[in-house]
Amino acid sequence: MLITISEHLNNLPEIAFATSYILICIGSSVSFWVANSSLNIGQRLFISCHGFLTLLVIGIPLLFFASGWSISAFTNAFQVSCLLPMLSIIYSLFRHSGTKLLFWLYLLLVPAIMWAWFIGSMAVSGDWL
Repeated sequence: MLITISEHLNNLPEIAFATSYILICIGSSVSFWVANSSLNIGQRLFISCHGFLTLLVIGIPLLFFASGWSISAFTNAFQVSCLLPMLSIIYSLFRHSGTKLLFWLYLLLVPAIMWAWFIGSMAVSGDWL
């Protein structure tokens, strides 16, 4: 079936949102990774993993939901996994050795984490608005 350009334009807001969401998460992680080059690998990884963890928190439940698997038994595990990006942020507040201006990225990342929790909770429970 041939898809017209107007059908793609109907999805443009969703595509723009998903693209910016992914760029915010990856950009935040990469920025913190590069800025903390003096720390050992383990500390550097935990300081900079918040963006990637956010993508996992929203991505894994959506993949399971799209595949048709019921994962409602993992609701509590999902709720706990939503804390992982926040723990990484809190850890980076104390251990970050680079410029403190990077903390402004958290103004974009914290709402992204909240969105991941909201959408992921619906995907895990199977109860959509």
